[in-house]
Amino acid sequence: MKIAIINSVYWPNINGGSQISTRILAECLSKKGHIVYVITQGDKDEIIVKDSYTIYYVKLYKTSFIETLEWSKARKFVWMMNDLYDVKSANKISSIINEIAPNIVHTNCIQGFSCVLWRQIKKLNIPIIHTLRDYYLVCARSLQRYGCSCNGKCLLCRMFNLSKKQYSNYVDGVVGVSSFILNIHLQNGYFKNAICKSIIPNPFLTVEKKKNVSYKNIRFGFIGRIVKAKGLELALDSFLRVKDSCAHFYVAGNGSKTYMTYLKSRYKDPRITFMGYQKSNVFFQNIDILIIPSLWPEPFGRVAIEAAAHNIYLLVANSGGLIDIVKDLKYGCIFNKKDKDDLYEKMKWIIKNKKYDERINVSNLNRYSPDNIAELYIHFYNEVIGG
Repeated sequence: MKIAIINSVYWPNINGGSQISTRILAECLSKKGHIVYVITQGDKDEIIVKDSYTIYYVKLYKTSFIETLEWSKARKFVWMMNDLYDVKSANKISSIINEIAPNIVHTNCIQGFSCVLWRQIKKLNIPIIHTLRDYYLVCARSLQRYGCSCNGKCLLCRMFNLSKKQYSNYVDGVVGVSSFILNIHLQNGYFKNAICKSIIPNPFLTVEKKKNVSYKNIRFGFIGRIVKAKGLELALDSFLRVKDSCAHFYVAGNGSKTYMTYLKSRYKDPRITFMGYQKSNVFFQNIDILIIPSLWPEPFGRVAIEAAAHNIYLLVANSGGLIDIVKDLKYGCIFNKKDKDDLYEKMKWIIKNKKYDERINVSNLNRYSPDNIAELYIHFYNEVIGG
């Protein structure tokens, strides 16, 4: 099969999970004998052959969306308006697609390419599938970036999303990396003409790893970007109610200087340690329970799988894709982020029942293996092509 994968950002520019996931998928599909082309944004037009597949770097007719992240709201607004109807960039990509002549086009994160791309590719009579990895289509602020709880119905979102919703009707198959992200798009009227819909999680190299065990202390941990939307304050407030002197809480990650100063002054308990940036594989060797208290709906939650692979027990908020992960892994528990007592009660329950000593069932990790995820996509591609 000849497959064209489109993602706004790709190797060697890694700034998030979508680039990791699309790269793993592209490489795995190529190893299985499929002809793979990746199309992504670049500083110049360039074609590179890497690991038996081909990468097209394309210089678009506007600034890359990554460069806009630090822009003023007014300047960013103009860019977003241009992105809605950027036929010129879409035509440049569709001309490459026409030259490649793939059996299927697989779009992922498409900020900067414009949703017009779907219409232009459809004119070539090539099936299109789209994987939902972010909230670009339903929220003008992309939920994560600003930590809002937008449901896609505010005035700004309605203005920006009308055309996106219309263009999504050119997509033949849609995949969500979690049930939450798929459902929020379908419930808001996207992908009405998609003949196939499925949930396929992100791939992960799921090799079980041993952790260092502490028999004297119970070690809770948090790792990630430290912003209000990640819910660290909720976790720390709940932890302070745990009076067990053997319980400790380790925080790995960085945030703004102002916010970090505030957190360190508010949470001076000697059992709480702010560690700054830590590599996850090192951090996981020194905790027993990972708390993911996100207040905004995580599209997926890669860190949860990584922790579970280290036999770190999961304690996660009922936010987005995190729910799917705990249920699929059958490892960890979920708390209600809106119930101020639930996290505290779950912490006490974990300590009492020594859940942090449990080992994960490795077979449950295999659902996320690159080989399995690639096979799920191959099946989905064939289903759409034959549809």
